[in-house]
Amino acid sequence: MLMQNLPILSTGQQDFAEIRKTVRLYIDKTAYILKILQHNSRFFFLSRPRRFGKSLLINTLKELFLGKKKLFEGLFIEDKIEWKAYPVLHFDFSRMGFREIGLREAIDFTAKRNSQKI
Repeated sequence: MLMQNLPILSTGQQDFAEIRKTVRLYIDKTAYILKILQHNSRFFFLSRPRRFGKSLLINTLKELFLGKKKLFEGLFIEDKIEWKAYPVLHFDFSRMGFREIGLREAIDFTAKRNSQKI
């Protein structure tokens, strides 16, 4: 049996929906996400080396909390949670412009802009 040729995934791909909608290889890490969801703590520190999938993990969490069950078909978590949509506030510090206007102002501006979308 021949193995299917897989497209090359650049290390910069951090859009979970794009990966799942196209013919891309995705290593299912949703069992770990379920452990986070079931944990009793209020805060989580995601410590991983640079270029090791933190942004993809956060984007995956975003899609999950938005209730996009179709993206998770065939993955571990598909039948393990109640699929409800929740409001999601996304803060991308690389695009906030905090160096120009200051961190507090950038966070306030981003929070207001995001809350208007909900």
